[in-house]
Amino acid sequence: MNKKNILNRIKKIISDNNLSNSEFAEKIGIPKSSVTHLLSERNNPSLDVIIKISETFEHISTDYLIFGYENDTETPSEPLNKLFDDLDEKTSEDSVKDSNNNIKSIILIYENNKFEQIDKIKDLIEYERNRTSPPSTFPKLPDLPGKRYTDKEFFELEKENLWKKTWLLAGHLDEIPETGCYKLWEKTGQPVIIVRKNKNEVTAFYNMCRHRGAAIVREDYGKEKSLLCGYHGWNYNFDGDLIGKRDPQDFVDFDDSCRSLHKINIELMGNLIFINFDLDAITLKESLGPIYEELKEFQLGSLRLVDQYSYDVKCNWKIAMEANMEVYHVQSIHPKTVHVGLDYRGNVNTFYPHGHGRMVAPSRSYPDLPVYGAADSSDPNATSYHPLPKGTKKLGIEIGTVDPRPEIETAGYIARTCTQSYNLMPNLVSPMSERGFPILQWWPTSINECIFEVMWIAPDWGGGERPEIWDSQIQGFNDVLDEDLQFGGWIQKAVDSYAFDGVPLSYQEARIYHWHQEVDKIIGINKIPKELRVEQAMGDDWTYPIDIEQRLKEYNSKSS
Repeated sequence: MNKKNILNRIKKIISDNNLSNSEFAEKIGIPKSSVTHLLSERNNPSLDVIIKISETFEHISTDYLIFGYENDTETPSEPLNKLFDDLDEKTSEDSVKDSNNNIKSIILIYENNKFEQIDKIKDLIEYERNRTSPPSTFPKLPDLPGKRYTDKEFFELEKENLWKKTWLLAGHLDEIPETGCYKLWEKTGQPVIIVRKNKNEVTAFYNMCRHRGAAIVREDYGKEKSLLCGYHGWNYNFDGDLIGKRDPQDFVDFDDSCRSLHKINIELMGNLIFINFDLDAITLKESLGPIYEELKEFQLGSLRLVDQYSYDVKCNWKIAMEANMEVYHVQSIHPKTVHVGLDYRGNVNTFYPHGHGRMVAPSRSYPDLPVYGAADSSDPNATSYHPLPKGTKKLGIEIGTVDPRPEIETAGYIARTCTQSYNLMPNLVSPMSERGFPILQWWPTSINECIFEVMWIAPDWGGGERPEIWDSQIQGFNDVLDEDLQFGGWIQKAVDSYAFDGVPLSYQEARIYHWHQEVDKIIGINKIPKELRVEQAMGDDWTYPIDIEQRLKEYNSKSS
């Protein structure tokens, strides 16, 4: 977020568009001398120039120019636009505007807003640590019906609604790095081709020819000049249009334009690829709401793929996932690993619209920043990614190891001192941190079995193989996953038993209840048998941002 980085991004725009300095100046409507002074670093980039560039170049956002967030296909964010409005209001009669409208002004407002959010989270951590009961206005949560984990009808309702109507993470751009590269994706049982159309665009289709349904591609990955069906030679471009077929004279009154491949909704969030089978679904940005802006802190457009692997788990997918949506279990399952590095009593849950959630659990070093690899108390690859006390089990990386991995420079104070983990509907959990992080997903293969998929992403380390330290980091994390997975099969036996009748959840486990409420809304409450429904106990008064304000109000009243 400094002048040099901004200038480098401006230079890249000029280079990518094959413009001379004078052509660039004419295109955005400023004097050539201003561009010369700007690129020679004699002048700071003004807010006016930033806005002109964003307005002139369709795929360049102000977020990208100022902060380097996401990639150059992002559209301007609402919070940043609001900051521009705030800047106009706050600078119209004071000295900031007189200081040649410098970009530092808007960064100052941005930072003040960020610090205000940090202060709120700090207060909430103290509130959670010191409370003696749930918040006074928090509702009593009824038991979750036990048959939601075993009922065949409910499983089919999930299949026909939950997986069909939500945004699903389907991959990373590194998997399809060049134009024409494709990925075959079948995690939900639907045959999907994801194709790299060009540098900035990806497309997705059902993997079936519009002739007689043969698969267009039959390998997990590949690269093609077009999408050619190997059965009868029908050919499609990367937009899915039918562009050729064998013996066209034998198809009478045939309209090729009506025989394009069936499209699937697809969007990028940075380098992450999301799909949605519902062509009328709200956008990914609308679905994520405030989280979409929060995730910009981690510059997803700059993070590369580090590793991918999966586990076959013998339990219902929800059982496996829910272990990663609460920290109530940490003291019991992870006594010598996560528990010694994470203060679960200070955990702050946030309940976002559309069933998404976040936890912020302070590390044992909180509120101090960790010192990686430089002290006997340091363990940079704990699941909280922060120091552990002396004498505890180490998770892969040896004490004193210097961590050579680059950081996400914009990762904030909370990400560096706490485990900042998001759960996104329907099946994604990710504990995010400044050196890179895993993304976890669970895919049902039957009522009582699932695939648990792990993807690691991180800042670019440059050429060559990934740093060896990643091997230790990932192995340490997998040791913790093994601790989590040990109970899955046993819980499945319990829910399959004659006696299992429901799941009582505590305030600490409320993200699970919030998630189940949204599942019922997505499926359609009236479609679900009454005995399997979840009571809609958590209303708008316990949805972000009101959920935060309710607890802050109680905290402040007790502090005064």
